Amino acid sequence: MNNYEKHAWQEFRAAGWVDDNNKFQDEMQEAMCQHVIKLLNVFEGEGHSGSSAPYAISLFEKLAKGKRHYASAKSKESSSFTWRRRSA
Repeated sequence: MNNYEKHAWQEFRAAGWVDDNNKFQDEMQEAMCQHVIKLLNVFEGEGHSGSSAPYAISLFEKLAKGKRHYASAKSKESSSFTWRRRSA
C-alpha cells in the first residue's frame, strides 16, 4: 500500500465511512472511495515530484470538471462540456 492509499484510508476512517477494519458502511460510498483509490494508484505510479504533483493535480481537477485551462478570447473552440454516462 503506497502513502497516498494509506492517507486515503485514514481519511475514510476519520470521515466515519469505514470501521477500524476498513469495512464500509454504505455501498455507494464504498464504490466512490474505490474509484478514488484507483486514481491515487495511477497518480502514484506516475512518480510525480514535489514540483510536478501540484501542477498535475491542478490540471487534472480543471479538466475533470470540464473547465478550460487555457482560455482565449480568440479561441474558436466551444467551451461547453457535457457529462456523459459511460456505456456498459
